[in-house]
Amino acid sequence: MPIQRTIGAIGCVAGALLLLACAGDDGGSSATDSSATTEPSEGSEGSEGSAGSDGGSLIDEDFVVAEALGYADNFVKINAVAEGSQHGLADTVNYWVQPEHEVEYRSIDPATHTPELSFPVGTIMVKEHLDAMGEFAGLTVMAKAEPGYNPDQNDWWFANIGADMGVNESGKIGYCFSCHDGNGTAPTDYLYGVPADKQTAP
Repeated sequence: MPIQRTIGAIGCVAGALLLLACAGDDGGSSATDSSATTEPSEGSEGSEGSAGSDGGSLIDEDFVVAEALGYADNFVKINAVAEGSQHGLADTVNYWVQPEHEVEYRSIDPATHTPELSFPVGTIMVKEHLDAMGEFAGLTVMAKAEPGYNPDQNDWWFANIGADMGVNESGKIGYCFSCHDGNGTAPTDYLYGVPADKQTAP
């Protein structure tokens, strides 16, 4: 899926890489909660280009958000049971990936950060956030932008979407970066994965 243009600002929040992090946002998401990173509240520091104003022509945020919001119908759920979340706005999370990236994502071992792989431009990962009652509480989204968007983290773009499906924060979000970058996930394209024994059947 080409990602070519950016829209202007789309309002500001939060959230499972992540997506399919952020900590394990692989939704980007992380299948483990090894990081205790907690997302800042709305309007807090920790993101560059909030509302995605820093994407230039390298990320089409409208397109990515529309695709992400259709995750329940069009993506594949990877974890069999909702996992505990490191995010302040969720009690548990589910990890969803596009069907074309399912095999590669399932192959990631969170314990060893193997195998070494890289996802293509247009990849979208979604972490679904659930509250204590198991009700939808928002999303974290990761999308692979065009080369040059975020070279330090393989050009991943992040967004936090609220329970109202509105985008509260997006772009180069600092706390997402620090979690994915600080936990040894570079070999697996900054994605944590889900342990094989906790996955749904392929």
